[in-house]
Amino acid sequence: MISKMGGGLPESYLEIRSYTQKFRSKQTKISNYWTEEVKSMDYLFNATPEIVSRLRDHCHWISGVRSYDYKDHHKHDQQRFLTKFEQLKKISNTLNPIYEPKKMGGFGFEILGSLVNIDSLKFYESMIALEKAKILKHLQNLERPVIVEIGAGWGGFATAMKTILPNCQYIIVDLPETLIFSGTYLGELFPNNSRTYIENLTINPTQDLVFCDHTVKELLKIDKVDLVINMVSFQEMTSEQIRNYALWAQSLNTDFFYSHNREKSKHNNELDSVSKNLSILGMYKKIQVLPVDYTVIDGSTYNKENHDLNSEKKGKLDQNKKFASVSFGIKKTVTKIARLLFYSIKIVFGIFGLNIKVTRSSRVKTSKSSYQHLVYFINEGVLK
Repeated sequence: MISKMGGGLPESYLEIRSYTQKFRSKQTKISNYWTEEVKSMDYLFNATPEIVSRLRDHCHWISGVRSYDYKDHHKHDQQRFLTKFEQLKKISNTLNPIYEPKKMGGFGFEILGSLVNIDSLKFYESMIALEKAKILKHLQNLERPVIVEIGAGWGGFATAMKTILPNCQYIIVDLPETLIFSGTYLGELFPNNSRTYIENLTINPTQDLVFCDHTVKELLKIDKVDLVINMVSFQEMTSEQIRNYALWAQSLNTDFFYSHNREKSKHNNELDSVSKNLSILGMYKKIQVLPVDYTVIDGSTYNKENHDLNSEKKGKLDQNKKFASVSFGIKKTVTKIARLLFYSIKIVFGIFGLNIKVTRSSRVKTSKSSYQHLVYFINEGVLK
């Protein structure tokens, strides 16, 4: 049920729109990636009640996940999602699965009576990472955990956190163009949660949901933060912005910092490495959940400890590995022989005063970027 107000628009939308409009014209430089992306979201500031009621249909500007891919004519893909969902359940049998809420135009394949999509699987995987790091249990033992999320997107992970930790205070720091998503979404899913918006006064907020434009985050004066989160947006920022966020997180007296990002997005040339720019936070622990990125929805995404390949398939896999190993060995030997022949001929030609010019092709060694669950234990002592 959407809380209607003037013009049929929900109160949560009108509040966050009024707040973010004050900052849109005052924005400091953001990354080139986001400078282009936010232009696509302009229409949300003049949204109709129909657009707001189906807000999730418009969140693809943020996450790239579209409702179209979960329509009935794509049901042939449902089994792949079920397989990955079951893999995550095997890894954690104590954590309740994360689903896509049906409100606000929620979409996904129906599994066990609830909706599942790439976003919900990503949030499920991240929650498992926090559980494996023993941070989730620590938060559950606190009376009023304080969580800060930098770049919360449309508010999906915040929704999962507020579901598991209903008493937590959740603070979101973001761009105006994305705050309008999370402010509306969370306001409608948690109508009984108090809300506030950080504007021009130094404040230690007590409300359940706190929304803060990234340009005024220093106005937040919080005594203690239990967890700072960034998921899949540091990789789209500049190196300087990430370093500034790391310094800011330290100033909040933060216990833990969780990052679920690639080291670098291929679309971003203003960043060298996420972990390098977070190094001021100290040592991190990499949490293994699945051996593939959250974006990979494939039946072969078996966890290293919990796979169920039958012996026949395993035998074939071992044979393929042996064949690949032999092939690689032959290839290396042939390459060495070819090099010896080449340099022998070059020496002979040199004796007769002939010169062979060698032009090397420029080869760039590349490796596949992958998403990493990195946890910085800034104050690990609180877990003891």
